[in-house]
Amino acid sequence: MNFRRILLPAISLWLTACAAPTSGVLEAGFPRPAGMEDSEEGEEGQERRAEWVESMHRAGPGVDWRAIEDENRRVAMEHRNQQQGQRSVSSGAWDEVGSRNLAGSTFVAAPSSNGLELYVGTSLGGLFRGPQDGSAWTAIGDNAYGGAHLVTVVPPASGSQDILLRAVSGKVLRSADGGTTWTVPSGFVNLGEVRRLICLSDATRTVLLLGKQGSVWRVWRSTDRGQSFTISRYIIGSTADLWTPRDALGPVYLFEQNRLSISTDGGANFAGMGSPLSFSATDLRFGGHESSGNTVFSVAARHGSTWELWRSTNSGNTWTYKRDMPEMWSAFGTSITNDQVICYGGVELWVSFDGGASFAYVNPWWEHPGNRQFRLHADIMGVSAIPDASLPSGERWYVNTHGGTYESKTQLDKVNWLSAVGLGVGQYYATHTSRRDPKYLH
Repeated sequence: MNFRRILLPAISLWLTACAAPTSGVLEAGFPRPAGMEDSEEGEEGQERRAEWVESMHRAGPGVDWRAIEDENRRVAMEHRNQQQGQRSVSSGAWDEVGSRNLAGSTFVAAPSSNGLELYVGTSLGGLFRGPQDGSAWTAIGDNAYGGAHLVTVVPPASGSQDILLRAVSGKVLRSADGGTTWTVPSGFVNLGEVRRLICLSDATRTVLLLGKQGSVWRVWRSTDRGQSFTISRYIIGSTADLWTPRDALGPVYLFEQNRLSISTDGGANFAGMGSPLSFSATDLRFGGHESSGNTVFSVAARHGSTWELWRSTNSGNTWTYKRDMPEMWSAFGTSITNDQVICYGGVELWVSFDGGASFAYVNPWWEHPGNRQFRLHADIMGVSAIPDASLPSGERWYVNTHGGTYESKTQLDKVNWLSAVGLGVGQYYATHTSRRDPKYLH
């Protein structure tokens, strides 16, 4: 009886989802079909889940369990680095079993320096590498606990191995040997949230990092391919974001709370430009459009409790409010080749093809189970575009969700699942094995 009381509402919800309309698009803010309002997918559902996970961690008064775990992970990582190449052969073996056909949460996708492979960063499952078409995946970060919410690929000065920088929360790791070993770059003190990692295409491959020192935002800069960093900018205000052209070496733009700044020396110095917004944002995501000659910029700015889209078509001299952005979480993207294409993520991915005047989603989340290959999974964790001259649009998009990574060759008009097989990350709360048949794992 207990089993029925739990299972039947779940079946009812699933049947309601399957019966929902699946044709056409919905405008941003349009009410969901009946039965969808109480789904766990959504900002409130995410908050409840996070609170539940937090409640499982207990420590005495004044004990910072996160700091203890961070130190344990650092010591373990150093030990693994020292033991590489010195492993003894044991009589038994462990095999990772999955899930191999149902990817979990990914946050970022970045192409290799030669453009032949793709790196995918996951929530807590480390970093994966595979061919661009997603036909095979290899974990390259199992020796360093944690996720990879940001990934930057730095071409090596010599040799064939990409230099990789990955960040999650306030943790930054660097590998120069394809993920065999990881080290912590020097120069960070009390590093909190990391929002942006950018590698410039200058001679020294300058790396810029935007993050918090304690509770204050800073820009860090590295000219030795990510081995060490120094602070180059003390941020004005309580929020910021960085952007630089993705198709060629160009200026670095910094949006600080309500105003745009520019650097023409690789992020060493910044100068204010244009006029500020009419309010100070409490959070923001910022991007530009290279096709405009770096004169059109779009910013998602949180005004009180509401995310708003603002645009400038004259290098930041004036800003125009376009519309509210309901269901915006943090994913925000701007097109390289078309300054009318903007997108943002929440439960679904919302796209505008008219400069932000209107938005419609790529697909409703409940369409994914019935067509996993060509329908986005719920919960958009990251979205980005890279130049690709082989495509008619001139760019390739990557969308990262709670169900893996997708690509789009048509400026988000259509998507294709890259993690259908082999990306062995998932969200596991408990497991149970059969006593009678070892093949069964729940």
